Amino acid sequence: MAKKPDLMRQKVNVTPGIVKSWEDEFRFFHRQPVHVSLLSVEDLGKTFTHQDREFTLFGMTANGHCMVTENVNGQLIYWECSRYFVQFKWERFNFQWVEIAGIRTTIKKDYETHKLNLPPIKATRKKPQKEEPAEELDTVEYSEKDHSNT
Repeated sequence: MAKKPDLMRQKVNVTPGIVKSWEDEFRFFHRQPVHVSLLSVEDLGKTFTHQDREFTLFGMTANGHCMVTENVNGQLIYWECSRYFVQFKWERFNFQWVEIAGIRTTIKKDYETHKLNLPPIKATRKKPQKEEPAEELDTVEYSEKDHSNT
């Protein structure tokens, strides 16, 4: 049976430098005039609730996953989740144009369930390649015969 995909993954051994880089990455990504996310820089520090737990958005990884924190007994726990999941929890939807009874209008585009989950870890890791020794090429020597004295 295949492993169920992760909705969120906990991050451990988080240093202040990593936290700063996640925040800088979010700010850099969202200050561009055109970007694929429905989030903005103003969303940093906003919270959402999932399964009676409260999470706060504070950054983004280099591969576009959102970083959120959860406060448990005064201790911050760091979680990685997809940006689609955060957008879904804040009810931010893309719209698509459709024609209904000859009238062109927009409707909300629902999120696909597989996009709410994080990709499998194995998909992001590459298998180390073994270097094969270079094969020696077989060379053949040709010599020209001198036919001038025949």
